Amino acid sequence: MKQLTRSMALASALAVIAGAAIGATTLPYSTNFTDTAGTALADPWTGAGGTAQIVADAGADGSASSASVSDGITLGVSGAPANVWFQTYAKLTEFGTQPDDFATTPDATTVAAFYLYDGNLYANHDTAWVNLGAVAADTWKGIAVHLDHGNETWDIYKTDSHGTVMAKLNTSQEPLAMNSQATAVNDLSSVVVEGTVSLDDVALALGTTTAATDSFDELRPCTEAAQAADEWILGAVPNHSYGAGDNTLDVGDLLANELKIGLTNGDMIRFFGQEGFERYVLSGGEWSRDSAIGPLPAAKTPDSGAVMWRKYASAPPARVTFFSETFNPDVIETESYTHNPSVTVRGTDNAGWTASRWTATSAPTPAAAGLNPGSGANECPEGSELFQISEDSPTYKRATSVGGSWAGDVSNFSKNDTIWIKLNKTADITWTVAE
Repeated sequence: MKQLTRSMALASALAVIAGAAIGATTLPYSTNFTDTAGTALADPWTGAGGTAQIVADAGADGSASSASVSDGITLGVSGAPANVWFQTYAKLTEFGTQPDDFATTPDATTVAAFYLYDGNLYANHDTAWVNLGAVAADTWKGIAVHLDHGNETWDIYKTDSHGTVMAKLNTSQEPLAMNSQATAVNDLSSVVVEGTVSLDDVALALGTTTAATDSFDELRPCTEAAQAADEWILGAVPNHSYGAGDNTLDVGDLLANELKIGLTNGDMIRFFGQEGFERYVLSGGEWSRDSAIGPLPAAKTPDSGAVMWRKYASAPPARVTFFSETFNPDVIETESYTHNPSVTVRGTDNAGWTASRWTATSAPTPAAAGLNPGSGANECPEGSELFQISEDSPTYKRATSVGGSWAGDVSNFSKNDTIWIKLNKTADITWTVAE
């Protein structure tokens, strides 16, 4: 069983558990188990008596290796984080018998847990088990968990394909309540895996306190591999909507702290919010605005949408995983023109903002690329706005749908441009990308 308490578990079962861990990692943490086959999992992993090692079996991400656990293992967490995102890809094995619920068999250390039994995934809602639906055993599944210890609630997400959007499983009961029998629920201390399981692409990242009603139905984890220094990288925005007083890059604001994940002094971000695009550098542990860029403070409010780029002053960690807003930051991959992908452009009933990236070498106008202004079913109606950010430019261009044309600062798309659309329509439309 996977348990989440002041620790958390996964595999045949996963749990978050309270209590001190022997080995521990600070957050953020991520690994995809690329060491030599036969290498035993070590600090911050603590074995449970069986074999836990790297194996030469294909990982969930298509890599040549993954981790094999035969009798459970624990991932220790330090720093007492109270709001945490956890991700793993796992081949779950079924429990032979269904565990008692926490009311029948009290558990003072586990705050959250899930397990596979009889073809279905179960998770605890307070002391009772909730059936989250069918999940196939022994095949790679992506699982993510959001733990909000302050509100003593949690949510669980799943995907069947590596790197794709994870859908919330507990939509009939959201959020789930942490186990009220637990005696220490203030923070996460470990993730505990029980039984036999294969693991890949494990990540932990800091979250921020959110209102109980602000529970996203989808999740888009994004893992950045090592990049060269002094190179702008299209990044993710934290998976939260922030209220007044917490939605800027000012000292102490939650958004400011979220955007520091994986960064060190000298690293830079370009943050494109609802009406402003600015460049910031991390200095003395805090964000300092580049005074030459933009007149408006960077801010993110509920459903505003945002785009962010990162530039590392030196080589970043090998892997850093960010959990991002799912306002559809699709990457448009048209390099080979072997297909015409489509992008869902969100209407105002569904956040109203969409971010994409042009990766083709061609340079069409927005309309020639299939993003048409107009009144048709899949066109951008009057008042819709199109923002365009070139890869190496500190400024953005802005156009508005007027009379069936894009008016304003219209430019041809270029390779690696970020495209940001505010649709003036309640329903979504489909942008069929054209060469």
